[in-house]
This record gives sequence, C-alpha cells and structure tokens, in this order.
Amino acid sequence: MNKLIPWYLKILLKIILARLPVNIHRFWRNLGIFKHGDMDNSSYVINNFESLIKFGDVNKSTLNNKNLLEVGCGDSIGSAVVAASYGMSSILVDVDSFATKEIEIYKKILNEINAQRKTSLDFNGVHSFEDLLQICKASYLTRGTSSLKDIDSSSVDFIISQACLEHVRKDEFKEFVEETYRLSKQDGLSIHSIDFKDHLSYSLNNLRFSESLWESNFMASSGFYTNRLRYSEMREIFIDAGFEIVCENISSWENLPLTINKFNKAFKDFDENDLKVKEVVICLKKT
Repeated sequence: MNKLIPWYLKILLKIILARLPVNIHRFWRNLGIFKHGDMDNSSYVINNFESLIKFGDVNKSTLNNKNLLEVGCGDSIGSAVVAASYGMSSILVDVDSFATKEIEIYKKILNEINAQRKTSLDFNGVHSFEDLLQICKASYLTRGTSSLKDIDSSSVDFIISQACLEHVRKDEFKEFVEETYRLSKQDGLSIHSIDFKDHLSYSLNNLRFSESLWESNFMASSGFYTNRLRYSEMREIFIDAGFEIVCENISSWENLPLTINKFNKAFKDFDENDLKVKEVVICLKKT
C-alpha cells in the first residue's frame, strides 16, 4: 500500500503523522510509515553485518576482542548480537531510542546465528534490554552526532552503517565524519552503505525543493529527510577528514528518474553522472 501513495502525498501524510501523539505515531511506524530500516528481521540483521564486513575484506577470525560502532542502528540493536557472537564489543548510536526492547527478537537472531555456526553466546539469563546490553558488551547511545563525542579517540576498530549517512543533517555531516575519524583506531575501517534515492518513491523528488525549505527543522523532523549531498560531495568530505578510500561500489541509474528541469536550481549544475548515483557501498581507512 505504501508504494501506491504518490510521493507528494507521502510528504503531507508524514508531516501530519509526525506531529500526532507518540502512541499514535508508533502505530503508524509499526505499519511501516516511520520504520527505521528492517533491523527487526533477523536474517536481514545478520546478512547486513556479514555483507559489510565482507565488503571490507575483513577476516572474521580476527574479529574477537575488536570494537564495533554502528551508526544509525534503527529499530533494533541486532548488530550488537551478531558482533558479540564473534567476540566483539559494540557501541550503537542513533538520534533517538528507536530500538525495540523485545528480547525475543534478539533471541531469534542468536538462534539463527547458532543454526549457521556454533557460538558461545548464551541468552538464557537475559530477561531485559539492560541484560542484553551487558551480555553483548554493548552500549546504546541516542543523541546522534553528539553521542560520538562521548567515545574515546582511537578506540574503535570498525564502523558500519546501513542507509544512515544520507539522514545525517547536512549542516553537521562534516562534523559527523570528522568525529568518526577521531574515534577510529589507526588503520580502522569504516564501511558504509549509502542510499542516495529519495525516501519517498526511490527517485529524486527530494531535489525539487529549495535549500531553505528542505533544511528547515519543520521538514527535517517529518520523517522523510535526507541531506541531499551527492556522492562527489560526501567523497570529498571523507578525504578531507583524512580517510583513505579503500574500495567503493557505485550503483547508478542508466537515465535520471526525473528530468533536470524538475530539480531546484541548486542541483541543475551538477554533473549528470553524479546525479545518477543511487547507491554506494564504500570502505574507508584511517591512515
């Protein structure tokens, strides 16, 4: 049903629904209107972690006693369970406390992991979200970029994110990247999957709007915000922060999903190949 709603009606609906009382907001979120990823799906959580680690060409046998940071963990801290199954500690960061506290969801993730490979992780004594964090050697921080400041410099071995970086507010993106560089260990890897499509109809309708309107707090707090940075801009920010680009996988449209004349004037001078980029997976190293 969500796919049948035109992008402009989705904007209107989300603006209205985002301002309803919390309990009603959660009802719509459960229907997928405000869902933050698919992190309550155990197979998705496991496959997401595994695919990002594989993209970084990381030997899984070396993960024991390493430290993971996931930014934008969304509706669950399932990555902490997968990380703990490899003997890792973890830090999960988001802009609010979105993660489910239903322990059965996390036990399902562990059961699926144990069906694939034997682990020493045991959730028999886990009865609360706090128990889960403790046994997984995990912490859950919910103040977005501000939370990164609470993490010690040069303390994190791996940083991962799935469809998160495009949601970091544009005016704090540079600071966000610089913070991830600061807290990474020397030679630490950051592996990010970035979605450059609008989060309305998987097109580029977000490029229709002026900067002043799109970046207003009113629009940004309505559940469909992306920072609209193009990949060339993000790439430059990564390099300026000091990261080395180890590898990147770029997926592009063959043709632009919208004609350029429908874009706001701020985007009309961009290289068309840059505008065609719809998804990127990138691995960065702190050098």
